[in-house]
Amino acid sequence: MSDLPTTENTPRQHLTVLQQVKRVLSGTNLPISSLIPDVSASLEQKNSLIVQAPPGAGKSTLLPLALLDNQWIGNKKVWLLEPRRLAARQVAERLASELGEPLGKSIGLITRQDTHTSADNRLVVMTEGVLTRRLLADQSIEECGAILFDEFHERNLNSDLGLALAYECQQLLREDLRIIVMSATLSGESIAKAIDAPILTSEGRSFPVDLHYLGSGAKPDAFGKPQDALTQQVVSAVNKGIHETSGHILVFLPGVREIQRCLNTLRANFSANGDTRSSAFEVLPLHGQLSPAEQRLAVKGAQASAQSKIRRIILSTSVAETSLTIEGIRLVIDSGLERTSRFNPRTGMDELVTISSSQASATQRAGRAGRLEAGVCYRLWSEDSHYTKPAFSEPDITQLDLAGLALTLACWGSLELDDYVFLTPPNHGRWQASLELLYQLEALSYSGNDQSATRKWSLTEKGQQMAMFGLHPRLANMLIHSARDRNISRQQACALAAVLSEGDPLKFDEPNSDLRDRVELIATCIENKTLPKRFRQANVQFRKTENILALTQQLLHKLNALIPPHREHTKAWNSHDCGKLLAYSYPDRVAQQRGTGFKLRSGQGIECLPSDPMQPQPYLVVADTSGHRHRSIMRLAAPIDLPTLQSIFSRQITTRLNVAMGDRQHVKGTESVCLGEIVLDERSFTPSREDIEQAWLDRIRQSGLQHLPWSEESQQLRARLWFAHYCQPESFPDAGDTALLSHLHEWLQPFMNQEGITKKGLLDALHSYIGWDKTATLDQQFPTRFVLPSEREAMIQYPTQLPFSDEQKGAQTPALNQLPTPLIQAKLQECFGLATSPMLADGKIVIGLELLSPGQKPLALTHDLPHFWQNVYPMVRKEMRGRYAKHPWPEDPMTAQATRLTKRQLNHQS
Repeated sequence: MSDLPTTENTPRQHLTVLQQVKRVLSGTNLPISSLIPDVSASLEQKNSLIVQAPPGAGKSTLLPLALLDNQWIGNKKVWLLEPRRLAARQVAERLASELGEPLGKSIGLITRQDTHTSADNRLVVMTEGVLTRRLLADQSIEECGAILFDEFHERNLNSDLGLALAYECQQLLREDLRIIVMSATLSGESIAKAIDAPILTSEGRSFPVDLHYLGSGAKPDAFGKPQDALTQQVVSAVNKGIHETSGHILVFLPGVREIQRCLNTLRANFSANGDTRSSAFEVLPLHGQLSPAEQRLAVKGAQASAQSKIRRIILSTSVAETSLTIEGIRLVIDSGLERTSRFNPRTGMDELVTISSSQASATQRAGRAGRLEAGVCYRLWSEDSHYTKPAFSEPDITQLDLAGLALTLACWGSLELDDYVFLTPPNHGRWQASLELLYQLEALSYSGNDQSATRKWSLTEKGQQMAMFGLHPRLANMLIHSARDRNISRQQACALAAVLSEGDPLKFDEPNSDLRDRVELIATCIENKTLPKRFRQANVQFRKTENILALTQQLLHKLNALIPPHREHTKAWNSHDCGKLLAYSYPDRVAQQRGTGFKLRSGQGIECLPSDPMQPQPYLVVADTSGHRHRSIMRLAAPIDLPTLQSIFSRQITTRLNVAMGDRQHVKGTESVCLGEIVLDERSFTPSREDIEQAWLDRIRQSGLQHLPWSEESQQLRARLWFAHYCQPESFPDAGDTALLSHLHEWLQPFMNQEGITKKGLLDALHSYIGWDKTATLDQQFPTRFVLPSEREAMIQYPTQLPFSDEQKGAQTPALNQLPTPLIQAKLQECFGLATSPMLADGKIVIGLELLSPGQKPLALTHDLPHFWQNVYPMVRKEMRGRYAKHPWPEDPMTAQATRLTKRQLNHQS
């Protein structure tokens, strides 16, 4: 640690701050204190550093102050990044309290909703998204001397992006800029290698936590919603903890819905039947939607309640997992669940889903009980299932929509991912999809080849404007369109963007996804009117509503500064404009009614809950869904009328002509006006002969060759051709299904009429396919009949089934002895005098003989007739001559007369 700076570069007003920092550092014995000299020495030599420190080490509150006491910081500021607003506020308030100053003096705070800054700021706590916007506004960020990424192990999309841009700034513009990455659980080797930084590790200050596994665990249902059993599990665990532990209780739940359910149940249980415990316990929620005062009550009120002997039960989301310090926690109850956003490629949307938390998350949560003394953790799952949990949570960059990331990188100057340091590279397919979306929103243009892999992307002027709002590109696009449309209220557009950015401010008892109600709520609040009656039946999230109102004004100010309003632009709010505005944000999420649900223009389905007022609407634009990859439920949407759709998407609407087989083998033509897979209008037309023939061909391709009108003669011809091709592939064409189906238009279509194909037409088509010249060769080498010694022409039965697939045949032509052989059925007596087996293809192929009894029963199947006459026939004769005594059974079949007649008939002829 350096001595107190007294150089000319140190303004006099900073001396008091540094003296306060000295006091704090000298009066603290947190584990990180022993590491501070090493941190200072390392940052004197290198401009990047990784600090690994477990929870409780003091890295969030002590290390940032220590950086101010270094010569290299000079007059520049330290920026401390926190992943959540709640954590940022608590850390900033804690730092200001340590210095004995109000927030906003030496310690500043910047989040989307809270700003406490002044010219005296030396250390500014901000959320990670603020860093990105500041870097885009000023790539060199000259006022900043060091950037600290706190709790980097959470791997938010903004933290990965912020580190990539900060590292670019350091390498290209600001070699003096220090980057410090701090983490509790992240293995630092990969990031240390990426940014060429040494690693310093601090000991933690924690106490042992006794782990108890209480059950199988609550699992999300098909829609990602925890089962109702979770509430009962929590209540049971709280009752157990009340009797077995002391101190406050911290319960980790996946979301606000579960917190409210458990809150109501616990309070009801404590107050039921005059329970005396109701005055000894206080149940409080803790999540990001609460007001700062409500959050402060849960976080900081624990110390006061300890003095009054009141035990607190704090029901929290994952916001309390890291950064936050809640004194007095002795018991942690972990549901093992968390709610997070995941990109659903099926719908092209980010969705909130409930998933099982990771082992690292479980360790962090349990550690909350051991910050000040030994504690206890109840895990609501089995010990065996614990090891089936993922080791770490997946980083956001692999799970979320990347359109905002792409727009930011385009504004920075390059869309080549190799130009940036990303610990985990974005998914290639999703990255390309994000570029395509920005192109649709006119934020990007491209030159070069139309193939996405070879396009040279560039940022448009509109894209630059979109980036200035700090919103998702979809919402920014909506605001720009509203500013250019004199018939839409800018303030309404800003309110809608704020609702979609901050979250739903209304919770109805019955399903209600109508965004117009949310816009009306904001309009009512802005105009200071009394809430409509139906809102009184809903649960209005007042803190979220306040955030939406504040963000609405911020966005309106930015919009008016970017695109000055027209003098006559005084358009009043109209809730029916919501659908039009949404169409500018979500052009890919236009949906058409289909049954009780809706179909997106991509063809994917979206479910609509029963009794939802959106269900009867013919067209919607969907803004939010929930569920999982195989089933999505609409949560927020607005109706849009057909003329508006046609106006907005006029360049994307196409006309398709479809000719298809209808009922009763009737071909009909349909002209469809489509927006993607949505049919906006449809009419019939009379198809041409060519269209009808093509419809028949399509039907045959779909249903298969077996549905053609095969006659016995055409079936035999195809069987002969099939066998001939496999014997002599160079001489005869393939007659397999694959070959015939792939060339239907060549051999079958010329013989079709408007009714399809007749039996005679099919036979003629096959002859044409063979070729008239090769038909004679086929008849000669692979005839249909064989003349027996009895002078009867026996039908040659050719095989119709392949012993191997077309693919196997294509790889290597099978040997002739691998082929199934043709077959002749004949009475044994008709073959007397036949010395050798019948042959095909100039004596290359043996025809099998199935010899029958006089009663047409099989006696033998042979491919070697001489062998049969010499070795088998004597046994057959001995067995059959008594049963068929009327028929001849000579001792020497080779010299006997072949016949179909009985002995009496033969004698009568002679």
